[in-house]
Amino acid sequence: MSICIDSKYPAELQGTYNSASVANLTASMEKEPNTLSMNVAHVKGNPAESYVVEIYKDLAAIEAHRKSDHYQAFVNEVGSKLTNRKMYDVQSVLLFEKKDPLSIVNDGKAVVTLTEFTVNSNDIDTVQRQYQLDIERAVRDDAGYKAGYVLRERNVKIIGMLFKFIAIKRP
Repeated sequence: MSICIDSKYPAELQGTYNSASVANLTASMEKEPNTLSMNVAHVKGNPAESYVVEIYKDLAAIEAHRKSDHYQAFVNEVGSKLTNRKMYDVQSVLLFEKKDPLSIVNDGKAVVTLTEFTVNSNDIDTVQRQYQLDIERAVRDDAGYKAGYVLRERNVKIIGMLFKFIAIKRP
């Protein structure tokens, strides 16, 4: 089960949003065994907009997360202050991550890319296979490549989202 959330909030809330997000995501990974991955990234040039990608084992894991004290604290601290929140009901198509988890918090060195794409219905299998080969290779061979996810809105086969999480080592 996957969730993708596009959140927008007032610029003056960014510090509060960041600290509340880090606390929520960190606690989720530490305390929720069926929460498989939590990722958040700000839109370049617009730090008051972020995308969150959450990967869960099943629906029960999502429900457990939403009932957790750390998630409720996040909602109480920033939830009502968001100016826009769009939740995508997405289906995982491809999920590849390094075996060793990578944790980066506000280091300014990591890069997350989001590509939204549309595929001709006749080419879905070919495009999916090519993304699979590309992401598998990157996870296997590129030291800084943390994960690649291809998600699509549930019941919409021709539109997808590709997320790449890359840790950049700078001198």
